[in-house]
Amino acid sequence: MADAKTEKQKVQEITEKLEQGIKELFESEKYKTYLNTMSKFHNYSFNNTMLIAMQKPDATLVAGFKAWQKNFDRHVKKGEKGIRILAPAPYKIKEEQEKLDPVTGEIMLDKNGMPITEEVEIKIPAFRVVPVFDVSQTDGKELPDIGVNELSGSVEDYEDFMQALTEVSPVPITYEDIEGEAKGYFHTTDHRIAIQEGMSQSQTVKTAIHEVAHAKLHDRERNQDIDAVLDKDRNTKEVEAESVAYTVCQHFGIDTSDYSFGYIAGWSSDRDMKELKSSLDTIRKTASELITGIEDRLAELQKDRAVEQEQNKESILLIQNDDLTKYSLVSVVGMDRQELMDVLSAMSEDDKLSIQAYLESKGAWTTEIANEDTKEFGEYHLDVRYNTDTEELVDMKERKEIYDKSMEPIAAGDVVVKFSGSMGSEWEISKITNMSPDEVKKLLYDMALLNENEWDGDYNLYLKEHGAEMTLISSSAGLNEHAPQFFDFAYDADTGVSASTELSAIQQAENLINRMEHGATVFTDDERNLIVNYNYKLDDMEKTRELAEKLAYMIENQPVNEALTVIDAQAEIDALPDGMIGLSEMHEYGYSWNEMLPLTKDKATELFGEDVAVYQLHEDGSETLIEDLEELKEHEGIFGVEKDDWSAYLEHQSMKQELEESPANREAQLLFGSEDRFGIYQLKDTEEARDIHFMGMDYLESKGIAVTKENYDLLYTAPLEEGTSLEDIYTRFNIDRPADFRGHSLSVSDVVVLHQNGENTSHYVDSFGYREVPEFTKELMAEHTKEQASVIDETTEILSEIAQEHANDEPDRENEVFLVNYNEWREVSTLDFEQNYFAIDDPYADGDFRLLHLQNQIKDITPAGVHYDTYEEAAAALYEAEREMANMPFNKENNIGSYMVNGRAQLERIMEARQLQKHMDIENDKVSYYVIADLSTWAENSPERSKLERFDSISEAMEAFQAYRGKDAQYSDDKARTTFGVSVHGIEFDVIHVRNNENVLSLDFTHSSEAKESKHFMDDLQMLSDSIGIDKVRVHRDMTPEEVKDFVKQRFEYQLKQGGLDDISLYMSRFDTLYEQGKMEKLMPTANQKHIEENVPITEWDNPYFEVKEPEQMAFSIKDKFVSIQTCTEGYDYSVFDADYKLIDGGVYDNPDISIHAALKDVLEDFGLSEQDKRIPVDYEELMEKTEAVEREQLNERIRAEAPEADRVVADFKAKTEELFNGINGQTQDDIEQTVWAYMQSKIDEYEIDVELVDVVVSGSRCRGLEKAGSDLDVVVEYKGREHEDDLFNVFNEDGLMIGGIKVDINPITEGKTGTLATYLPGVESYLAEKQAMQKAPAVEVIPEKTVTLTVAECGEFHSLGEFHENIASVEEAIAVWKSIPPERMNGIPSIGINIHTEGTERYEDVEMDILSGKVIDLEVLDYVPDITDDPKAIEVIAELIDKLPDIEVRGSLEKWQAAILATEIDQFSYDYDTYQYQDTVEDREAQVANITEDIRNGNTGYLNDFLNAVISEGVREGITDIFGQGVEIDDSEAVQTARRAKELLDKLAEYKPLAKIEELEEQNYNMIDNVLNNGAEKKEQEQTKGRISIKEKLAEKKAVIEQRDKAERTSPEKETEKKSQREM
Repeated sequence: MADAKTEKQKVQEITEKLEQGIKELFESEKYKTYLNTMSKFHNYSFNNTMLIAMQKPDATLVAGFKAWQKNFDRHVKKGEKGIRILAPAPYKIKEEQEKLDPVTGEIMLDKNGMPITEEVEIKIPAFRVVPVFDVSQTDGKELPDIGVNELSGSVEDYEDFMQALTEVSPVPITYEDIEGEAKGYFHTTDHRIAIQEGMSQSQTVKTAIHEVAHAKLHDRERNQDIDAVLDKDRNTKEVEAESVAYTVCQHFGIDTSDYSFGYIAGWSSDRDMKELKSSLDTIRKTASELITGIEDRLAELQKDRAVEQEQNKESILLIQNDDLTKYSLVSVVGMDRQELMDVLSAMSEDDKLSIQAYLESKGAWTTEIANEDTKEFGEYHLDVRYNTDTEELVDMKERKEIYDKSMEPIAAGDVVVKFSGSMGSEWEISKITNMSPDEVKKLLYDMALLNENEWDGDYNLYLKEHGAEMTLISSSAGLNEHAPQFFDFAYDADTGVSASTELSAIQQAENLINRMEHGATVFTDDERNLIVNYNYKLDDMEKTRELAEKLAYMIENQPVNEALTVIDAQAEIDALPDGMIGLSEMHEYGYSWNEMLPLTKDKATELFGEDVAVYQLHEDGSETLIEDLEELKEHEGIFGVEKDDWSAYLEHQSMKQELEESPANREAQLLFGSEDRFGIYQLKDTEEARDIHFMGMDYLESKGIAVTKENYDLLYTAPLEEGTSLEDIYTRFNIDRPADFRGHSLSVSDVVVLHQNGENTSHYVDSFGYREVPEFTKELMAEHTKEQASVIDETTEILSEIAQEHANDEPDRENEVFLVNYNEWREVSTLDFEQNYFAIDDPYADGDFRLLHLQNQIKDITPAGVHYDTYEEAAAALYEAEREMANMPFNKENNIGSYMVNGRAQLERIMEARQLQKHMDIENDKVSYYVIADLSTWAENSPERSKLERFDSISEAMEAFQAYRGKDAQYSDDKARTTFGVSVHGIEFDVIHVRNNENVLSLDFTHSSEAKESKHFMDDLQMLSDSIGIDKVRVHRDMTPEEVKDFVKQRFEYQLKQGGLDDISLYMSRFDTLYEQGKMEKLMPTANQKHIEENVPITEWDNPYFEVKEPEQMAFSIKDKFVSIQTCTEGYDYSVFDADYKLIDGGVYDNPDISIHAALKDVLEDFGLSEQDKRIPVDYEELMEKTEAVEREQLNERIRAEAPEADRVVADFKAKTEELFNGINGQTQDDIEQTVWAYMQSKIDEYEIDVELVDVVVSGSRCRGLEKAGSDLDVVVEYKGREHEDDLFNVFNEDGLMIGGIKVDINPITEGKTGTLATYLPGVESYLAEKQAMQKAPAVEVIPEKTVTLTVAECGEFHSLGEFHENIASVEEAIAVWKSIPPERMNGIPSIGINIHTEGTERYEDVEMDILSGKVIDLEVLDYVPDITDDPKAIEVIAELIDKLPDIEVRGSLEKWQAAILATEIDQFSYDYDTYQYQDTVEDREAQVANITEDIRNGNTGYLNDFLNAVISEGVREGITDIFGQGVEIDDSEAVQTARRAKELLDKLAEYKPLAKIEELEEQNYNMIDNVLNNGAEKKEQEQTKGRISIKEKLAEKKAVIEQRDKAERTSPEKETEKKSQREM
């Protein structure tokens, strides 16, 4: 039964904690936290406010466990811990009292004069500890708004708050100008409060609350407890008033950041607990009174304002017919818009006859503002519109909101969908804002597949139910009905789903424009036309979208650059050959090859006439080359021209125009052309020519001035038509000047040059007529003859030099020069060139001998194979040919432009040899290389100066570099030694310098445009990085401020020392001050000194030029050590050796996510080395060979020295094994070791592995008789060789060797890694001894004892109402007590609860919860009380309660917790059975229990049954015969007890009814229980040394063959044997 002291004890314990909390409260921040809690729980008692603040200071709203369910439809989250507070729990007692007269109040006496007594029931006040939970600890239905409206800062809120505060204040509040710094005060004599005027609203409110607190707390005349007021000192009054002000402000959300309670600790230090509690309770009560009063008054003020607003409501109503020929605009007072809509919606037909009268009958006041006859107009905000013809009632505000929402811009991520009904008569366009196009597309296609039975056709509802957030943009129902339409997808009830990408190019562009202009105009008409035309012509929607977005951005942000964007786009359009057709039309036609451009018939005819290749395009995607004009005329489809041909044509046209417009060419055409021409020369605008402008010949002759060519420019030239005279030319250039003529009218002083019948004459325009000037003609001819001679001479020299270079090839033909035509050359040559060449010495010369690319044009000028006896003749012929080429028309056969490589420069003049060679190098992207053995000697020009060796092959250059590179290890300075350089198009620069024995990249190439634009060079740079390797980069930077300061400091110190001072410490101590004062200017570094060159690791350099491939292995000599590092699966395998190649240390850096260089840096730091230490790269393989040789020698020495001892260790171990080993199928330890040896030797032979077996030893639990059922047989083998232990492990265990049905686990070890058998076996012995000891004395986990009892309450909701019984031990007793409660005096729903007490904890920390309430046992709430569900005893009690009350309704099930408890018991049994093995196997015990629980629930218990049966079988072998109810137990040994416990768990497993079907048991489940040494975490394979065939590769090949062979036979893949992660150590 209940213990009366228990509840008192709980209350006493929590009270003691409360007093301790009060002592700790008076720290600034803790006190502030307490006040924060008080502001939210001002109606709670001081004690409970304090308790909430102590346990959960951020709480905002608390309630009991069931109160959250019953009152708020919320539930407490699983695992949340309750806030313990005190709840009233009064109880009643009966006692004898003297009876009083009800009238007189005197004691009533009996007839004997003795007082009459009566039994009276009295209520005794008491408290009990109850748990409550904050809203943040619950989930469920959203709470109504229970927060406080914060003071927003607006005048209305502020005035309301101050009015409410004034009304609750016990004294008046006034505003005045207070002298000094005080913000306000309470006048105790005048009984008033004064506030400083002019302060901010927030400060005014806080000051007023502070002073009101003073008035309520410390006004003697108003305070009943005057003595208490008088006893309080000034500090106490200020603390109370400031605390009240802070609490009230915090409650109403007024900024409290400026409040500070730093003084609170000092104030509280000399006060006793009673005084502190009194002040705190006073603060709480006063704050609560103020908060309640202000809230009540604010509610009244807001109610009054609502009434006032109700009276001031007004709406504007428009009553109209369809065409507005009749309307009435009415003011409706007393109704807001929504109310007016509701009233009008309820009109009857009679009410519609007089709407105003109807509205007034509903309490409104109506006034007609205007009608169709009104002469005066005004602007009104329309709220509601009613159409008398259609009876349509429109909420104008709602419609405007819909319209405004629909006109919001379409975001880039929005997906727009057009929905059309049957026949397309009705449509809507909406945007979906929270889904991708693919997601929307899938939804639409899913919706299109629905039949009539699956949905009602409401696409809006369907999409919203599937998560779409939609906004209507336009519809046929009147919303933006006539606005331009656009969409990403269209859904049609008849035709299904389509995408905007299926539209034509023009429609797609218009769709894009309409989308971008939705809600606001963006583009002009011209810009819209440009965007549409751009997509039509180019048929590239992505580029069109980029153009539109760029144009929109420019319009808004950079209007100055808008025109440039338009020009660039138009240029792309104009680049097409035919403006009358676009790529989109060609693609829609059916032709889609990207290298073809479309043509109309007219443009095709024009280009065909220009000898450009033109094609007929066909709808099947094929094309036909047009051979004659008739084919072109007959074709009615689209034509095309290849892009390359069109580019060649444009290039020719440009070249031709450039040549025609160049003064030299125009003058050459005029003087030497084959047709008659004329030219007009006019004076230059120079000082020499200015005086003779417009002067006649007489004037010139009188002054002795000659008409010379140097004063004139050729301004115009044109064909001279037959019969045209000089006078005709004069008339034309004065009356009707050609549009392309840029000079002034033909005037005196101009010169006209005529070229007729091959003769040239010059004519000076005189005052009357013309005067021929032969001297002018001579000057013209002489100038061109001079130019011709110069060019011919230069060409002759070039030819001579080239011929001399190749004279040794064929001396007899030294002076023979050919000008060859390609078409004829083919007849006499085996070469297949596509151009003509001006060939030297040899008609079969290859490209290295070519001088000029003259193309096939030359064939029309010179006969094939013309021989020239001299270079001068060849040069002259070449000059003439070149000049003629300038006037040749474009001809497809001649390939001008199509194959022109150096055409433009060559057509003006023959290039200088150097320029030509450079141009050809660039065209061929020619790169050459050089290597310097030691740049330091080469640069210093020393007697031992290194040579600069040149190479055409990069491989030869790299070979030379590496040869010199190997000699640089002797140098330790930062000088550039071996150098690798490159020549790109004649420009040379160093690329790699060897500095400090590291390859350092020079960045000279980054300053060369030729290098950066040369693909050849960039490919070579990548090859250098991959083949040679680049360690660091030579970068340039300026000193940091810190480096500048250090530089100055060193100079300062140097000067002091140079001055002869013995002690400079005093001066140096003042350096920082002097430097900051700017007194060190003379010592500051110069600009050059500030510029620093330093070597940065290549991996830390921001490299945009080539990819740096991480090396897989590296080795260095650093100080007196060697360091090696290589990649492996786990990260990086590293080793550190001493100068004699002996291993110092090594390991695996297990972070594969960082670079090998970063890993090396960390490794070096671990060994006291740094990146600044000189690192000399060494060959990794050579280092490994040397270290392995030293390791073998050490091993041999140790074997020679320790052989007797080693032999003894192994022999002793085997002897002990022989004594304790339990044979397997009659096989002894020696038999097994011989079998394993033979098996391993066969595997070594199979894989051709270079190792030598040393010895084999049986180890593990079986060698000492400690094995369990199913334990593997462990064997350790020592070997000699370079192979990795892990690789051999995989080889030896790949077949899964079995001996007597027992799996054999073979563990190879070797000296230098795991060790020899002599060093390894003592560790195994120690491990086995420890294991044997643990089996004899298994570890016991100390688990605190828990006591589970029951409670019975008359009232389940409030236990203090009526009977409450605790500490009930059994279910039967609890049910009996529950049934004994008389139903006629029940105060509520009776309940049976459960209580869990943990030994060593306080009673108020008990877990307590009602299980049975009324006639229902609700098990679902247990999800949130893990303290109960995790306790097996508690679950058993609840199960028993359910079993003993069969008529009770049970909600939920105990199944999942029963499974968890059974899993816990099995896990504990496994732990107790073999603790050491369990610890080796299971890393996360909680996860292990969870996995077993899940398997039990799903019926996957096969491996558990196997384990328990194995344990029982082992017990049977030891003499147990009645575990299954048969025979007699021979003893009660440990094995008997273990087997009995296993049988109990096996029975529970059999009784348990799982939720899921029992599934097939997988083999690995067994290993979760019997996991002996070999079944640990998978051991990852190490990387194999390069240069040898990996065992791992051989193993993989064999495995693949076996798997292929056995594929049909296997039902599941065999689990690969894994090496244990930890040795038996």
